[in-house]
Amino acid sequence: MKNLETKNKSLIGNKKPMRRNLVVGGFMALLTVGAFAQNNKRGFNRSDMTPDQMAELQTKKMALNLDLTDAQQKKVYDLNKEQAIVRDAKRKEMQALRAKGERPANRNSYDKQKVRLEAQLARQESMKKILNEDQYETWKTTMKRKGDKMKKQGKRNMNKQNSKGNRGNKRSNNN
Repeated sequence: MKNLETKNKSLIGNKKPMRRNLVVGGFMALLTVGAFAQNNKRGFNRSDMTPDQMAELQTKKMALNLDLTDAQQKKVYDLNKEQAIVRDAKRKEMQALRAKGERPANRNSYDKQKVRLEAQLARQESMKKILNEDQYETWKTTMKRKGDKMKKQGKRNMNKQNSKGNRGNKRSNNN
């Protein structure tokens, strides 16, 4: 009986290695979760997709939203593919500039805005030819809602950047 009591005391009294193992295990679990969370970005990475894949996904979403016929889907796919190719080329151009450490000149210049708006008008005219009246109205309201959402996000991001940039740089107007 005494032998059992000494064994139990030695097992119960020796908690330090067990605590250390728990602390080390918990720390390892936190590191693993942290590393996984950093690698797992929200959503999916569009830059890994080809213009064909982007156009196909966008067309399928539109087909579900607008109830497109097969002929309409083919025309919309071609339009989406053209747009995806242009977007991909612009994205690669921007990546090349960043790799060189350069910034694009006059991001909001008149010419760039004019080109962007002309492209939007051309897309709108193309969609008007492809879709019937109900589908076109649904598409227009969807595009308006997406545009409003992006503007809101852009303003929110600008506010974040401004608040981060001005923390330590508050100037007084005492001249």
